[in-house]
Amino acid sequence: MKGLFQLLFQPHPAQRTASNDEIFVQDTPEESQVSDGPPVVFPDLVITEFDQLPLATSDFSTLHLGVYRKEDGVKLKVVVKSIHWDYSRSNEELELAKNAYLKRSAAWLKLAHPNVLPFLGSYTSEITGVLPASVVPYCENNTIMRYLRRRTDVARLPLIIGIAKGLEYLHKGGVIHGCLTTANILILDDGTPAITDLGRSGIVESTGHTTRAGGRSRWLPPEYLYEGYSKSRSKAGDVYTFALTMLTVITSKSPYLSLFKDRTEAYGILTIARGAASLQRDDYPEMDDKLWAIGEKCWNSQRHARTDITTTLEGLEALLEPQIVMK
Repeated sequence: MKGLFQLLFQPHPAQRTASNDEIFVQDTPEESQVSDGPPVVFPDLVITEFDQLPLATSDFSTLHLGVYRKEDGVKLKVVVKSIHWDYSRSNEELELAKNAYLKRSAAWLKLAHPNVLPFLGSYTSEITGVLPASVVPYCENNTIMRYLRRRTDVARLPLIIGIAKGLEYLHKGGVIHGCLTTANILILDDGTPAITDLGRSGIVESTGHTTRAGGRSRWLPPEYLYEGYSKSRSKAGDVYTFALTMLTVITSKSPYLSLFKDRTEAYGILTIARGAASLQRDDYPEMDDKLWAIGEKCWNSQRHARTDITTTLEGLEALLEPQIVMK
C-alpha cells in the first residue's frame, strides 16, 4: 500500500526525503515509442501582453493570459501554465523534473487531432519560475463542466464521443495521458471538446505536489492508488478515468456518491484502492442503461478486464443512431 499512503498522508515537500523511484514518473512499456528518435527542440515563444495577474492558481500550477504572435503575424490569445517548484529540493531533482517535462511535452508537441489541444511551445520568465511553462491556446468556453453549466441545451453524448476519439488517437500513438478528468477537457470555440494537460502527467509527482486525497483521487483507478501512480500508468488506467469522466459529464455528479456519503474521504479512497468500491446504479438515474453498460466495461476494478478505448468508442458511436440526447 506504499503508493496509496504516499497519496493520502504525504508530508509537506520540505519535510520529506524520498528516492527517485518515489517521486519521479517512470516509463511504462506502452510509452516506449514516445522517447524514440532525436530530442525535440521546443520553440521558445515570445509572449506579448503577458498578464502578471494570474488567471487561476492551484496547489501545483498557475495560469496567466498572454498573446502569442504567430509566424504569419496573426495574434493568438494563449494561456501560459507554470508549474510550482519546491525550492528546498536539490538542483539534481530540478534537472530531473525538467527532463520529465521535456519528455512528456515532446510527445504533446508532435500531436495533431481535433480533440487534443495543441501544445504551442514553452515560455520562461522570472514570473513563471525555474521550470518551463507550457503555452496552449486560450479557450473562452473553459472546462467541459463549466461550459455545460452555462449551456444546458447541449447534447452530451457527442462530447463524450469527441473525448473518446482524442484518447484513441493518443493511445494509437503510444501516448498515455495519465490524469484524464473533466478538469482537463476544454471546449473550443466551436463546441469541440479537447484533451489537454498531457505534459502535466509527467511532472506533477516530480515537483513535490503529488495529488493528495480528494480532488481527482476519486477518478483514479485502484492500481494507481494501491501501487503508486508512477509505476502503474497504463492505457487501461486511461480507459478507467475516461469512463468516470463520462459518468460526470452525463450526470453532473462525482463518482462513488454512496461510498463517500457517510464516510471520510480517506476511507473512501482506501476502499477504491482495495478494489472493493462499486458504483451504485441508483445514484445515477440520468445515465441511459446502454451507456451505463459501456461504462461498466471500462471502470472495472481489474485493469485486465477493461475494454480498450477503440471498442468503447465503437459502442458509443452506435448509440448515436438513434441518438440518445442527454442534457
